[in-house]
Amino acid sequence: MWVNRTFSCFTLAAAFVLGSAALAQQVETTWACRAGVIQRDITLFEDMSEGRVCEVWYDKTQEGQSKVRLWNARNDVEYCRPHAEALVAKLSALDWNCARSEPETIE
Repeated sequence: MWVNRTFSCFTLAAAFVLGSAALAQQVETTWACRAGVIQRDITLFEDMSEGRVCEVWYDKTQEGQSKVRLWNARNDVEYCRPHAEALVAKLSALDWNCARSEPETIE
């Protein structure tokens, strides 16, 4: 009887941990790029849980332009990151100062 209860507790704990890991599979990373007083944000959304979705958003609203989605994929989450990093590198080469925020887990 003790073995069954211990096993049941362990099973519930493992299910909780695995369930939490599944919820934590959505990550948002933002690079804030500045040139003088102007800031542009590049945001990468990666979702490993459903269909391996990713998106890259470019925000130039401070300059009067709308926020636009530049790249997205529904089946390859690794498609977007190289594009986001290339845009950051391009802005950096044009003397923009870009800083990445710590990736934020979305639950």
